[in-house]
Amino acid sequence: MSLLGVVAGFMTHEFGVAIQELETTHQELVELAKDNPRFDPVVASFATHIASLNEFVKYSSGYIQGTKVLPTAAYPVRPRLQRVKRVFGRYAEERNIDVEISAEADLLAPLVPASLYDGIALNLYTNALKAVTGKTSVERGVIAFRSWNEGRWHYLEVSDTGVGIPGPLQSKVFDPLFTTTASRNDPLGSGMGLGLALVRRGAEAFGGKAELTTPPPNFATCIRVRLPLNLERSQT
Repeated sequence: MSLLGVVAGFMTHEFGVAIQELETTHQELVELAKDNPRFDPVVASFATHIASLNEFVKYSSGYIQGTKVLPTAAYPVRPRLQRVKRVFGRYAEERNIDVEISAEADLLAPLVPASLYDGIALNLYTNALKAVTGKTSVERGVIAFRSWNEGRWHYLEVSDTGVGIPGPLQSKVFDPLFTTTASRNDPLGSGMGLGLALVRRGAEAFGGKAELTTPPPNFATCIRVRLPLNLERSQT
């Protein structure tokens, strides 16, 4: 964890310098646009990209630093899922993928680090993005988050309309380095096959579980994460 802290500090510094340079350039473009309106679209584009980069740095640094911080009170789930959708939503928009969130406004998460919960949701989301992107279809793809509490457990499911996972490979889906998507010229790439392995490891570290489950109608894959609402009860 101390190494992650060093990485977070390095990222914050290096990205901070880059963002500062971009903001300086943006201000210069703003001045140029006052005399030459043809710079207006560039000014708007710079502002959008700077805001996105700031959000990404804030999210990434918070995730790395926050995984060691246990919450003192339960926190609402829906805003966290909405944030994952917002921060990384452009990848779905660019690929004609709809992202749905089904979680009650008053639904509370288990007492695991908020950044761990964010990381689980993000890894499930990017895994689904790759699966849907890898499918050739004229129809819009769909990724659906669903979350609820039942008994002493909290559940988070992510379903997608992607390529699916063949039966013989389903037992390997959580193995490190396993991937169902081939490398392509795409910012998402195929990854290293670590996303779902990290999801399972993170869930199990707090007495939970990650597994494939039967997808809802019209979906190809569904992954369910179960986390205990009461950590002490789950570990006894």
